[in-house]
Amino acid sequence: MLDVNYFLPSQTDILLLFAFPFIVHCPFPSSTRDDLHACPRLVSASGALLSSEQLAAALTQMHPEPMRGSPGRRIGPQEAAILVVSRATPTLHVRSSRALRPDVGAAPLPEPRVEIAASAAAMRFLARHWPLIGLFAALQLPALQPLIKFAPAPWIAVPAFLLAAFIGLWLLLNPPGHLKRWLETPWPSASLAGALALVGIFVYPLADGLKRRGGGSDADDAMIVAGRALVELQNPYGATTYLGNPFSPGPGWVALWAPLAALGVYSLITALALAATVLALRFTRHSWSLTNTFVLALFSCVLLWELVAVGSDLPAWGLLALCAALPLEQLRARRWLLVALTVLLGCLATARISFSYLPLLVGFCLLSIRPRRAVGVAVGGSATALLLHAVFWQLNPVLYPPLHLVGRAQGLLSGASLYIALGFLGVVAAWMLRRWRSWPPPLHLAWGLGAPMLVMAVAELGEHGNLARWKGATYLVTSLPAVAYALLACTRRDDPQPATAGAAPAGAVAPPVG
Repeated sequence: MLDVNYFLPSQTDILLLFAFPFIVHCPFPSSTRDDLHACPRLVSASGALLSSEQLAAALTQMHPEPMRGSPGRRIGPQEAAILVVSRATPTLHVRSSRALRPDVGAAPLPEPRVEIAASAAAMRFLARHWPLIGLFAALQLPALQPLIKFAPAPWIAVPAFLLAAFIGLWLLLNPPGHLKRWLETPWPSASLAGALALVGIFVYPLADGLKRRGGGSDADDAMIVAGRALVELQNPYGATTYLGNPFSPGPGWVALWAPLAALGVYSLITALALAATVLALRFTRHSWSLTNTFVLALFSCVLLWELVAVGSDLPAWGLLALCAALPLEQLRARRWLLVALTVLLGCLATARISFSYLPLLVGFCLLSIRPRRAVGVAVGGSATALLLHAVFWQLNPVLYPPLHLVGRAQGLLSGASLYIALGFLGVVAAWMLRRWRSWPPPLHLAWGLGAPMLVMAVAELGEHGNLARWKGATYLVTSLPAVAYALLACTRRDDPQPATAGAAPAGAVAPPVG
């Protein structure tokens, strides 16, 4: 039997142990890079046969002693292969249907053959560009619904669009000279905000006119009718939408956009939310290059444009959730700003009853770097949301309209699907708790928002089984800004990284140790 004890993290060298029926992922220590390159028996491209003793000796040469605090992983019988991925060396497969070294007294096994893997380039690409692949998947998964629904020939148009979107994202993250210089100016963000405003001004009235024939979406109707009633100091939940549905948005979220509804410019909601997000990114010392890359990549998802055209408030909610969380990470912030952001989080928590945990999530994100602020944000934001709900619940004691979404969630998740969803969310929560100090706040925010929305989206897809009718794709939009920002932070290293526990603030000198 052969003991393998390589468990230290590295971004360049990875050891994967493929064991039936499990796959164990063990990062190589960076100290073995030169040793790996110096082992011709492992990196030889001649396809020569290696004995299990030679392989064991080569692994021992790379690191002769187990690492402190790292439990060993024993390669047992019926295990398939070792795959070594290194930027400095070719990728090798060592194939064997049994143990690499037989027990004493066992019959001799055929020697494993070492050969250059055909998928070496693909494995190196995955190891180096997984944030790009994850970002592309997060952006384009929700886009499948409108693409399949509206494309004239989906089997041709959808793959062509996805290919073009991937190439565009690649160029955006690796811009050539002219594009790089353009991204370093304010014009891309300003142009995108202007385009969203034009869609709201000219396209939204056309989509809104479908309600005369009983079509279209009534998401904007709930915000506009409730907002105008609130401005007139009336009960915002005294009516229903033109489709007869109760209002889903809560009072704080409605009050936030009530002035736009009263002025008849509600369709500018997403453009204004994008402008606020750009200002928040600049306020938190993000460069124009990263800011423009983020907003342009985000709105490559065509579902966002469809929701803007029909007047949905969900894209604006996702943008403002990120906008409120980013400034709270700063080392120093004025008290009035902290109070305003806490109240904003409380209003955002009332947007839908399923968003009520947002202040608690943001407080958890801040716990490792700003513990006192985290408690204030969690308590203050939750109290604001509860107070707003309590006031308007008194006006509608028989049936509080925002609560009707609870019945919708119960209809989607029941029986086995409920247990699967709870198990998945429990694993995510346990993972976040284990990494509460090491993960930066944006990563916690992305998982905290993305995991519940993914559960609801998949449950809704399972109910209909048709991507063209997948209304649950809109759930993913609420977490898309936070997820895209977290993944983009993994691909871009030219800007200050989000704070983690024990890290010195940007521009500050870390205190001496010892």
